[in-house]
Amino acid sequence: MSEHSFDREHPSVSSFEKHPYLWAISVGWAYFFAHQLSFFFPDAERILMAIWPASGIGLAALLLSPRRRWPGILITLFIAGNIANLISGRPFAGSIGFMTANVLESYGCAWLLTRFLGAAVSFSRIRDIMTLLFAMAVVNSCTASIGAVTAHVIGDAPFWQFWKTWWIADGLGILLITPFIVSWAQHWRNRFPIKWPRLLEQVLFLSIWSALTWISFNIVPCPIPPYLLAALLAWPMFRFGTTGTTIALVVLTG
Repeated sequence: MSEHSFDREHPSVSSFEKHPYLWAISVGWAYFFAHQLSFFFPDAERILMAIWPASGIGLAALLLSPRRRWPGILITLFIAGNIANLISGRPFAGSIGFMTANVLESYGCAWLLTRFLGAAVSFSRIRDIMTLLFAMAVVNSCTASIGAVTAHVIGDAPFWQFWKTWWIADGLGILLITPFIVSWAQHWRNRFPIKWPRLLEQVLFLSIWSALTWISFNIVPCPIPPYLLAALLAWPMFRFGTTGTTIALVVLTG
């Protein structure tokens, strides 16, 4: 598939084609702030983070960019991540090791997804979601090893404990944040003009969803069975599609 066909199928990024540096700067800032957010949630050893949305942002940035832009995006991610790490007090060698794993993770997942699904990845099909799961499991297993070795060198916890923390945190970032960003970016132009009945329905759903989620995780014993939350996801799945479902999952994670 040519890059011109990519641009036609990805209208959400067409406005950045004439301003690639603006796109790179936007990605760098988003990646930097995602790192800073994660540093508020360290693991028990205060070396790795319990949440890692940056993994989803890095992969989404590649999927929303033509392949010829990938080297620049990857360099941007590497620089932004290292700046965030060094500002937060991580040792230089550890930062280089972690960011090498993070960049390889984003590239490996993006390569697998575009290899099997083509340039236009929308996450609107079961095949897209299953491929994302496969890419996350395979690529993240490899890059988690690099991250765990780096963490083990600068920390004292066992290798497998670091590996599990990395695999879960980065994996959730990929599975939740990447579809959220990609689906919203690709459908952004369809948000206007605003359809107020649909918007009010979305607000109503998110209000109910947030209240039930808070009750489920904060009241013991829980008066709401977990399967009720899963059943409630049918509402955004059938009414709002991928965009509504992804934002519900992100809210649940938060």
